[in-house]
Amino acid sequence: MSDSLHNLLQRQLRKYPLPQIDGELIAAIDAAYRQFDRDREMLERSLDLTSHELLVKNEQLSRSVTLLHTALESTADGILVTDLNGRVIARNGRLQAMWTLPLATIEAGEDAIIQHFQGMVIHPGSSLNEPVQSGSEVRELWNLKDGRFFDCCIRPHLIDNRAVGRVWNFRDVTEQMNARDDLVHAAFHDPLTGLPNRSLFMNSLDRLITLALPDARMFAVFFLDLDRFKVINDGLGHIAGDILLVEIARKLRAMIPPHCMVARLGGDEFTVLAENAADEREIIHIAETILREIKSPMMVDGHEVYTTVSIGIALSTGDYRRPEEMIRDADTAMYQAKKQGKSRYQIFQAQMRARALEAVRVEADLRRALPGREFELFFQPIVRAQERQVIGFEALIRWNHPERGYISPLDFISVAEETGLIVQMGEWVVREACKAAKRSLGGRYVAVNLSAVQLQQPHFVETIRSALIGAALPPELLLLELTESVLMESDPAALQALGILRDMGVSLAIDDFGTGYSSLSYLKKFPVNVLKIDRSFVRETPADTSSCEITRVILSMCRILGLRVVAEGVENDAQLQFLSGEGCENIQGFFFSRPVPEKNIDSVIRSISGV
Repeated sequence: MSDSLHNLLQRQLRKYPLPQIDGELIAAIDAAYRQFDRDREMLERSLDLTSHELLVKNEQLSRSVTLLHTALESTADGILVTDLNGRVIARNGRLQAMWTLPLATIEAGEDAIIQHFQGMVIHPGSSLNEPVQSGSEVRELWNLKDGRFFDCCIRPHLIDNRAVGRVWNFRDVTEQMNARDDLVHAAFHDPLTGLPNRSLFMNSLDRLITLALPDARMFAVFFLDLDRFKVINDGLGHIAGDILLVEIARKLRAMIPPHCMVARLGGDEFTVLAENAADEREIIHIAETILREIKSPMMVDGHEVYTTVSIGIALSTGDYRRPEEMIRDADTAMYQAKKQGKSRYQIFQAQMRARALEAVRVEADLRRALPGREFELFFQPIVRAQERQVIGFEALIRWNHPERGYISPLDFISVAEETGLIVQMGEWVVREACKAAKRSLGGRYVAVNLSAVQLQQPHFVETIRSALIGAALPPELLLLELTESVLMESDPAALQALGILRDMGVSLAIDDFGTGYSSLSYLKKFPVNVLKIDRSFVRETPADTSSCEITRVILSMCRILGLRVVAEGVENDAQLQFLSGEGCENIQGFFFSRPVPEKNIDSVIRSISGV
C-alpha cells in the first residue's frame, strides 16, 4: 500500500512540475516515505508480537486460576481469604460445609462471618477480633458446641511484605482429638471397670500431698481387698470373677461421695482417695458404708454371690512426703484388718509400721532357717480321758533361732504364709512328722496342721503321698488339720484333693471349730473325720453358760454326723470334768502335757497312763 502511494506521488510531480522543486527534494520525500514504511512495518510486527504474548499470558493466568480453584475445592481444610475491608476475596465449599455458612453471611463480609463463628464456638478466643498485623500468625484449637474440634490458623495475606488482608484456615481434628482422648483414657483407666488406674490414682495423691497446707482439711487413702475373691473366681470361672469386679466398681462409684476418687489397682484391690474430710469420723463413716454395701448379695452370671471387703486406711495426718508411703501404710492396715477376721476396717497406726519392718526381718531369717536346720518339731498328746490313754500327738513346729532362741509359731507362720515360704516349710513338717510317728509314736496317729497356701498347691496330694511312703507310715496314722476358714475358701480342686486323701485312708480334721462358719451343711459337704472344739470355748467352761451351751451343741452335732471330737486347750480339772460329763472323750491341752521334743514322747506317755 505504501509503494502505490509513493508511485502515485512521483507521477503527479512529473505531470505537474514545480519549478522550485528539484530532484533532491523528491529524493528526500522518497526517502522519508520509505523510512515511514519501515517504521510502520516494525510497529505492526511489534504489535503482533505483544498480542501473542498477551494471549499466552492470559492462557497461563486462566490455568493458574483454574488450578487455584481446584486446589481450594479439593483440600480437606476450610479456606477463607478477606481483604482489609472485610470483603471475601476467596473461599471454598469446604468452609461453607464445615461452618454451615449461609451465602448471605459470606456476602455480608468478615464481621458477619466472625459473628457466625462466635455463635458456634465454646469460649471463642480473642484472636477473632484482633487487627491484621504483618508477620503475625495465630493458631488456636476451637471446641465447637456440637462436639467437634477445629484447628484454626489465622495469618496475614501479604503482597510485597505488606498486609492486604488475612487468610483463615480451618481443619477438622475431631477424630484426632477423640483418638487422643481415648489414648489418654486408656493410659489412666482400668480397661475392665473403667475406674481410674494406679497411675492416675498415684498422680492425684501426689498432687494432694504436694499441695497440702498445714491447716488444710484431712484426706485419706482407703486400701480395699475383697475377701474370698479367689474362691469365687476359681469356683465360677474368671468371666464371673470379672463380672463381680465390675459390679463392685459400680457399687463403689454409687456409694462414694462425689469429691472422692475410686480406683482399681489390679486384681481384687481397689483404692479410694477421700478429699476434704472434716474429721476422722467422716472417714470412718465412708469405711462403714463400704463394708455395709459390699456385703449385700450380687447376681453374677446367674449365681447369687456374697463377698466382703477388708479395708486399710491411711490418714493425711501421718506427715507423708510421697504417695507410695501412704499406699504402703494403707496396705499394711488392710492386712491387719484381714488378720483380725476380715470384713472390717483398720486405721493405720505407727506401731503397724514397726510390725511390718519386723515381718521383713522375720522373712529374711526364715529364708535361712530351713537350710540351716533351725526348725524342730514338738509333740503334744491327744488323750482319751476316761482311760488316760494317749491316742495320738499333734506335731507343732518350733523355730530355734540362733540369736533369739525359740520363737513361737504365732510370730512367724503368718509371714511364712504371706511370702509363700509356708509351702516349703509345710512339706518339711509333713515329712518329719511322718518319720517321727514311725519312730516314736508306737502306732498312734500324728496330726499336722495345713495352711490354705499348701492346699492350693497343684502337687499337694503327691507331697502327702510321698511323705507317707518315705516314712513307711500307714495313711490311717496321719491326721491333717485345717481351719474352717481354710476349708470355706478352698476351690473345687482343693476339695477334690482332700477327697483323694480321705480315700487313701488319711483322716481330716476341722481345727478351731466354732470360730468361723460352724455350719451343719458345710460339715456334711467336706470330707472330714474329726472336729476340734476351739480353745476359746473350752477356756470359759464350766463357768460361762454360753460357752457351755455352744460346746454341748457342737458335741451333739458331731454325734449325729458320726464325727470324732477333740477338745483342745484343756488346762484344769474343772474343764476336764465338764467335757467328760458331756461325752467328749478326746482331750488335748496343758492339763495333760505341754508340747515336748520327740525324745520326751515316751516319758509323756508313761506319765499320762500312770505306767
